Amino acid sequence: MSHFSYRQLMDDFCTRYGLENASRLYDQAALKINGVEFFLAHGGDGNEDGLVVCCKYGVAPVALLPMVMARLLEANLKLFAPGGMRFGLSPLRHEILLTGVVPMAGLHAEALMDMLRHFAEDAHAWRTSYFLLSPPEDRPAEPFLTDEEYEDPA
Repeated sequence: MSHFSYRQLMDDFCTRYGLENASRLYDQAALKINGVEFFLAHGGDGNEDGLVVCCKYGVAPVALLPMVMARLLEANLKLFAPGGMRFGLSPLRHEILLTGVVPMAGLHAEALMDMLRHFAEDAHAWRTSYFLLSPPEDRPAEPFLTDEEYEDPA
């Protein structure tokens, strides 16, 4: 997909869902859908026909991290096609991310929103159970770094 087509998709998305100033989404679109943060971008020169999608699932409790990571690796193998979406761990904030490149052929604003809403629902489910077969007791996630300790490297 060309940069023009990506920009057209962002224009249509903003028009359809009442967002102002679509041009601010041209380089990188930062959106919050149902309380879940997303980042979207054009696939770049190496992937003109792709839309890069990053969904922030959240921070796993430190005590559960080995079990959570094992479960997410299993999900990568069982749920996603090769070259598709993948779970990962952000090296900066130790947040669980769902990232990948989505083919843009035929993608329109409504289909994009449906996909983002689906990922947001999954993120909410993950925040409750961490996709573990026996969900942990009700305890908040313990981040590796507090917001005060985190320094953006940029």
